[in-house]
Amino acid sequence: MSNPLIVATAHGLIIYEQQGPAWHEIARGLTDHNVTSVIAREGVILAGTTSGIYRSDDLGQSWRAVSTGLTLPHVRWLAYDPNVSDAEFAGGGLRARLCLSRPSSLRCR
Repeated sequence: MSNPLIVATAHGLIIYEQQGPAWHEIARGLTDHNVTSVIAREGVILAGTTSGIYRSDDLGQSWRAVSTGLTLPHVRWLAYDPNVSDAEFAGGGLRARLCLSRPSSLRCR
């Protein structure tokens, strides 16, 4: 599938695909979480929630928590470096926090 539409809501994520002029729901997940941000690249979806970060490698069919090392679980935003594969950033909490996720570590400042 190319260019799915991923919608973050207070009741999880909804993923749509376009079929002709219409959009159709293909997945719904994390329904018990308030999803505050989402990014997708290279077949991976990361969802920031008020309780941490979750990852899907199968277009939202399944999710796993990837918040190990995250000092404040409330994620307000996610971003990635378009020039560096596997370099994602997360920020949140009451005070500005920045975390860098690499395959072998998660560092927050």
